[in-house]
Amino acid sequence: MPRGISLSEIVAAMQFGDGTTVTYFNPTTGEIVRPRTVSEEMAQAPHAARPEDLEPLPVFSEQDEIELARQFADTVDEAEDQQRLRQALASATPREAFESALFRCRIANEWFRFRDDRLLRLAKDWLEAHHLPYIDDITRQAD
Repeated sequence: MPRGISLSEIVAAMQFGDGTTVTYFNPTTGEIVRPRTVSEEMAQAPHAARPEDLEPLPVFSEQDEIELARQFADTVDEAEDQQRLRQALASATPREAFESALFRCRIANEWFRFRDDRLLRLAKDWLEAHHLPYIDDITRQAD
């Protein structure tokens, strides 16, 4: 097992996945294995990464993002901004409307901080649940 997994790599894999496919983690090598490379990796070195050796990373879907946006809206102090965000989330295109409302309300930075904190917590919880040591190269704290 690798000495420590990069927390930022785990968060990035979760954050930049498309939400419809699963990204895997190889606990033996500490590598993130994207869906299209799982079969490639197995074809090149069948002994290196069998599917049963890979751990699926949590999937952060668009629905998860919208639920997180609802949670964020509940934390907004300004009633008018909170109402704008809730209306955006009730629209036909909630993600796009929410992002637009964030910038109109001038609270996008708060949203990104909130979202990053939640993704970081999700990644840490996943790593700890799988008893995988990690290097916190985001907040610079050791596991």
